[in-house]
Amino acid sequence: MKKSFIYVVAAIVIGSLLFVLEWQKPDETNWNESYSQNDKIPFGNYVLYDLLEDIFPEASVVKVKKDLPGLYREILEPSNFIFISDQFNVFPSHFENLLTLVGEGSDVFVASHYFPDEIAERFGLETQANVVSVDKHGTPGNNFLRVLYGEKMSKVYNYKPGMLPFYFSKYGEGGEVIAVNHDNHPVVVRFPEGDGHVILCCVPKAFTNFNILYKDNHEFISRIFSFMPIRQVVWDEYYKPGNLAASSPIRVILNNRSLKMAYFTLLAAMVLYLFSELKRRQRVIPVVPPPTNSSIEFAETLGHLYFYYKNHKNLAEKRILYFMDKVKNMFHIPLKEKEDGVRDKLIRKQVAPKTLIDKLFAHISKVKGSDKVVENDLVILNSLIEEFEEEVKENIK
Repeated sequence: MKKSFIYVVAAIVIGSLLFVLEWQKPDETNWNESYSQNDKIPFGNYVLYDLLEDIFPEASVVKVKKDLPGLYREILEPSNFIFISDQFNVFPSHFENLLTLVGEGSDVFVASHYFPDEIAERFGLETQANVVSVDKHGTPGNNFLRVLYGEKMSKVYNYKPGMLPFYFSKYGEGGEVIAVNHDNHPVVVRFPEGDGHVILCCVPKAFTNFNILYKDNHEFISRIFSFMPIRQVVWDEYYKPGNLAASSPIRVILNNRSLKMAYFTLLAAMVLYLFSELKRRQRVIPVVPPPTNSSIEFAETLGHLYFYYKNHKNLAEKRILYFMDKVKNMFHIPLKEKEDGVRDKLIRKQVAPKTLIDKLFAHISKVKGSDKVVENDLVILNSLIEEFEEEVKENIK
């Protein structure tokens, strides 16, 4: 017990030191691509979501965390739908629900690096990796975006290398290019669909916190969304990276540096305690003697009692009753079977010589038919039964 206490105290001290060291450690930048309006990390959408009220003045902004069939049932008026994610993983049948809303007058904006094959085929899309040239000193060349409409068509919006990894190498008939990259490759294309439009973009990182706050790139965002009318905006929080795990309590703990450190410290302390308990001294196991079969002693005492009082008849009948019960159980003979039937079955099974079986059962009949049994009859009965049992043992071997 004293040893276990030492282990526990050591675990608490070590855990406390680790916690203090981790607490004083500066926050590390989280470069995960979440595209969530809740996240202020570089590749979150906190800034964009906050700007929507300025981009669409006097329009309501509705945040939803439902799949497209759920949106189809809930949104009853024409709206602007905004989907931003690394991969727009949606079932084709669900996307048809969205296109139905677009056909009735809604507009949809989808920014993603990858689109499902069915959506790409429908709009004739093909994406290709963007190659940024570098000079002889290793300095990257231009990496910017440009909007093709409005008064500032010549204005470019610069981005860090790696922020614009793809462009549309091909798009379907009817597509209208809204924005291009530094090589004049399309990155934002608008398609008419019924009474509405579908706007597809392959540079979702341009809409994240880091890039909106970089220089004056927020203006690029405003100009792209100016192609959508001012009305209710529906912001998607369902089709995001790791959405299924985002609501998990363990993910909340692991995303917080302090909680994560406390969680792992607790696990380490539990493991250390388990090891200390496994190594504890085991108590001496007492030797418990096996229970004695007192029924045999009782039977012997009862037999001696009958024999002492010369009650041979009663003792012989009990000996016969015990013998018959044992034979029936051993050789699976019905309990209601009479003595003659038992004898015949034993002879057929050849468990002992026929002469011995006949002699034994003849003596049993004699004893049971007599009003008085002398000591010699009792001895003969017991001898025949013991001889029969010996024969049975030999045959079974």
